Amino acid sequence: MATGSDHNQACQSQTDLHAAAFDAFSLSRSRRLGGSTFRRVSATAVRRVDVSPRPRAGFTLIELLVVVAIILVLLAAIVHIGGWAFHKGQAKNTEAVLGILADACTQFKQAAPLGAVKQKASSGSGIVTYAGRYGNYPPDELEVFGGHGLPGSESKPPDGSSLVPGGAGIRPDPFPQPYEDMKFYTTGAGAKPEFEHRDNAALVLAIELFSEEAASTLARIPSRNWKPVANDSGGKPLVYIDRDGSDDYTDGDEPIRYVVDNWAVPIAYMAQRDYRASNPVQSSNHQTDWSWNQVSSRLVKLNGDAPVIFSWGPDGREQLTEAGMGAEGKAHLGADWMTTLDNSAKDRVDFPLNTDNVYANPALGEILSKGK
Repeated sequence: MATGSDHNQACQSQTDLHAAAFDAFSLSRSRRLGGSTFRRVSATAVRRVDVSPRPRAGFTLIELLVVVAIILVLLAAIVHIGGWAFHKGQAKNTEAVLGILADACTQFKQAAPLGAVKQKASSGSGIVTYAGRYGNYPPDELEVFGGHGLPGSESKPPDGSSLVPGGAGIRPDPFPQPYEDMKFYTTGAGAKPEFEHRDNAALVLAIELFSEEAASTLARIPSRNWKPVANDSGGKPLVYIDRDGSDDYTDGDEPIRYVVDNWAVPIAYMAQRDYRASNPVQSSNHQTDWSWNQVSSRLVKLNGDAPVIFSWGPDGREQLTEAGMGAEGKAHLGADWMTTLDNSAKDRVDFPLNTDNVYANPALGEILSKGK
């Protein structure tokens, strides 16, 4: 008779037989599938695997601080790159405007509508010529459109010497007015809004009066870069061409306008080239040891006898103020080039506020920054 022990042994033997059969089947199947290795799994050793999701730990304080720091660094980089790109774009647009002005000036020179203009000198029996002063480029002085005519010529007020066709003249007549255009203040106690844009305005006025081709070139300048002269308290332009001779602005008169850069600062223009130390006929706008005419003559020569056209750059609004220029006008390109004010090297443009100037001729900018 079989006992309980015998029965247990029989069951164990049967289990072992099943396990052996399972192992043999697994080996055979692995070899059929090309497997080089296999793992023996006993039916009695199979374990249950816990696949339930485990809770995720939260960020630590240090991790959060690191993330915040990275975000702040990225934001600072974006702001810096954005500001740089914006100023770069403004400079490129200003360069384009300067290029248009330079092209218009070249067309004006080629047409030479004022090349034959000669006027009697204010003293002696000599004459003064337009070409001698401006090289047939547009003038950089509004005086030529007033009663005085060419600087150094015999004045025949009110409009006897004016270059405006038809005998009209600009009002108020620039010549008798006391002004110092090299300081070029736009704000502050020294501001003279009726003459602060005289050089640029003279260029525009001459082109629009005498050269249709050059005027069409000027028309390519975007509207945002044009600005009319300021108005008086009655809403009338401070500077205009008096067509009817009434000495008062009326509908038939022409207001003066000028060109600004993309920072809304008037573009500078120099065309005078007749300065000589022995020349008694010089501009009325001079400092103790230098004059606008002197600076212009030297820079024009340095620029291959072409007019010098430039923007004061992103800091122009700060520079062209009474505070920015200082009592001696030290921040002006003329003072920077001609003098050693504030430790500025002579014959080199190195004053901090002038280092970002934008020139129509980039090669001239390089020459000025390196010095002679």
